[in-house]
Amino acid sequence: MTLFVIEIFAPLLIDSGDAAPFLSLVGLLVVLVAVAELLRLQPEAIEPLASLLSAVARRLRLRTRPRRAPRQARRWIPAAAVLRRLRVLVAHVVVIAGFAASAWLATTWVTTRVAPGWGEPCGRPLELRVLTSAENRDIIRRLADEFAVSPENNRGCRLAHITLSTQSSAEVVRQAFLREWSGPSSVGTDSPVATLLGARPDVWLPASTAEVEHVLALRPRDAELEVMGSLAYTPMVFAAPKRYRQRIESQLPQAGSPSWRDLIDAAVRSGLTVARPDPGLSVAGLLATVDLYRGIPRGNTQALRDLERRITSLGTPVSGLRDLLCTIRTSGASTTAVIVTEQAWLDYERGEPLGDGCPRPGGRPPVSYHAFHPADAHGADHPFVRVTWGKEADPRRDEAIDRWRRWLAERLASAGGYRSTAGQAVGDLPPIIEPEVPVRRFRGQELARTLEEFPSARQAVTLAFIVDRSGSMNKPTAENVSRLDRARELIDASLRLLGAADSAGVAAFPAEGEPGGPRLHQIQPVVPFSGENREEAAKRLAAFDGRGSGHMPLYDAIEEAARGLRGRGVNQAVVVFTDGERSTRGGIDAAELARRLAASADRPRVFVVAIGERECDEPDITRLEEHDVMSRCYAASESTTDQLIGWLFADLRAEGEAR
Repeated sequence: MTLFVIEIFAPLLIDSGDAAPFLSLVGLLVVLVAVAELLRLQPEAIEPLASLLSAVARRLRLRTRPRRAPRQARRWIPAAAVLRRLRVLVAHVVVIAGFAASAWLATTWVTTRVAPGWGEPCGRPLELRVLTSAENRDIIRRLADEFAVSPENNRGCRLAHITLSTQSSAEVVRQAFLREWSGPSSVGTDSPVATLLGARPDVWLPASTAEVEHVLALRPRDAELEVMGSLAYTPMVFAAPKRYRQRIESQLPQAGSPSWRDLIDAAVRSGLTVARPDPGLSVAGLLATVDLYRGIPRGNTQALRDLERRITSLGTPVSGLRDLLCTIRTSGASTTAVIVTEQAWLDYERGEPLGDGCPRPGGRPPVSYHAFHPADAHGADHPFVRVTWGKEADPRRDEAIDRWRRWLAERLASAGGYRSTAGQAVGDLPPIIEPEVPVRRFRGQELARTLEEFPSARQAVTLAFIVDRSGSMNKPTAENVSRLDRARELIDASLRLLGAADSAGVAAFPAEGEPGGPRLHQIQPVVPFSGENREEAAKRLAAFDGRGSGHMPLYDAIEEAARGLRGRGVNQAVVVFTDGERSTRGGIDAAELARRLAASADRPRVFVVAIGERECDEPDITRLEEHDVMSRCYAASESTTDQLIGWLFADLRAEGEAR
């Protein structure tokens, strides 16, 4: 019976949360079972035992009473019968003690061997820092929450706590590993990895093994990356509105499966715009671009530019994969085909959330999409990467990482519309899914080539970034940093998206008070933006003194920045980072600024990134719109850094193409 009880209850208790009280209950149950067994097997032992206890009780009671009557003759119980019964009783007591001891030993063994920590107070769980892309953030966050309360991680005490951080730029992640996750300045805006600095990850969950190979190609000194296998697979697909499906298929070559180029050509001829997430901000966008560039010989810049001109997204934010799909869902756009992952397309079709700004709509999207699988499409294999810093092994940490990897590998493919690592559809997927697709992985050298050639292939821009450093820019934002520091963070993110075909300069206003009237303080002159110039501009931006003592109204600063762009390049624009609060009176008004810009042969556009309490509603900013000076205003508080800068550059390059 003892073995039966332990066999039934022990496995249940090991999987429970607080096991110690229940294990004690098991011990008590074992004792009760043993007593019941005694009563069943030796019922004749009850009567003499009861008589003996009754006699003892009478003697004790008589001793406490006064003697009022003569003592009666004693009644003796035969000694032989008592001894015989006592031997039986002692035997059963020994059996009961043995059962109790075995229960106690079982409890001790389980609490010390099976689940260490049950018999002592819970300490702080081990923290596992996990880095993933913003495009996979929602599913990884959900699975991390489920793992936190699962039996694999909750054995009386929580063994590990997962802290999730996200970054979708492959180049930013590579620079972070190469710089040992720290920058040369404490300001936080002096390098392309500024927004990623912080706690170093223990686990990296990139979309593709190619990202790991891209990092390892430059041999990071302090980080050891161990690829522990793939978790799931999802191919890149060409998704078009269903009502255009037959029209597209009629334009495709009849022989064989269509290629990327076939589908793009057919979509354009069918009247669709083809969109893709920004490769500079989206890993999915980068992988899609790798596929598109694969068939073009290296160095054929003109062919790349012709291709990029066909992949436009006028008015569509393309900073990230889910931003792009969210825009289509919320706007009801029905004339845009998109290059995305199959998993993201499934989330769109099933009405799943597409990020924090695009929750579940409560039904199917207004425009349903069909996914084509190009014959030359590759996919994301989602590897699990253990990161060891400084070659310092930690057995407890490694054991927690192994447990997290095993748990994640069993659930990721079926939890969010991914395929198995063999390319097979798993889980509850709609019949529109092809049951199996070939597994084709990207390679690190392909990422390197695309990152090198993409900046020259896209529409070039010539920009003048100017930042307001008046006294009001020292006020704090909701993130508890100054408005000026927020502006510098946004400019730094903008510098990351500039390529060799682009030209840009950075200036601040007002300048130091010197003779000569209002002027800009030049941080970096307008020059072609090679990698070396980008690094130099970032360092100067972090180091410049934010306390301007001169006087320069906003409109004068815009006009002077526009003058500095003359003859510098194509597709000119002034990008102003300001809180819009008037701190200096005088200068030209909005109407005069509009007249002077219209008279310029280059006709530069003006974009405003507003950082403040009223943001785009500040009077000095709204007047720019009233006089057709400003192309667009972006409120810094309404989006993340990557989203805002993605929207800005989508407008800069797309509108430049339209002009």
